[in-house]
Amino acid sequence: MGSGASTSWMGEFVRRHGGKIVSVDHLEEYAAQTRHEVEARGLGDTVEVRLSPLQPVDIKDQTFQWYGLEAFHDLRDIDLLVVDGPPKSTGENARFPALPVLLDRLAPGCLVVMDDFNRPDERAIVEGWLDQFPQFEPVETFNERIGMIRRVV
Repeated sequence: MGSGASTSWMGEFVRRHGGKIVSVDHLEEYAAQTRHEVEARGLGDTVEVRLSPLQPVDIKDQTFQWYGLEAFHDLRDIDLLVVDGPPKSTGENARFPALPVLLDRLAPGCLVVMDDFNRPDERAIVEGWLDQFPQFEPVETFNERIGMIRRVV
């Protein structure tokens, strides 16, 4: 979720080790910049950048502005979900929908990475996920900016 420099460096890893990266952004400007970098690095066969304007998504009793669900229609068995968007400026707890919306598309044993984990809002989102989704457990990291959980069931 979100596109940028991390999309390219993950694409480099995938080119060497196999797999595919699908990066989703809600702003054409950032999606276009990322596409340009992906093509310049010759990563077009391993990285796809999708544009998905934010739309209202209802989760329990809350409405969030989040990526349109059609951006994920063909994704299954996601091994790694990196949550680096949408930004807080789009709404309170803007990144929360990532796990509940994509839960059925995540592979057993998958990792979910929250960027900017050193910020109180992102930390609270991960803590909320752990409370609501007992099939996940925290994974120790050595970087305070990254929060990581793993699906154990």
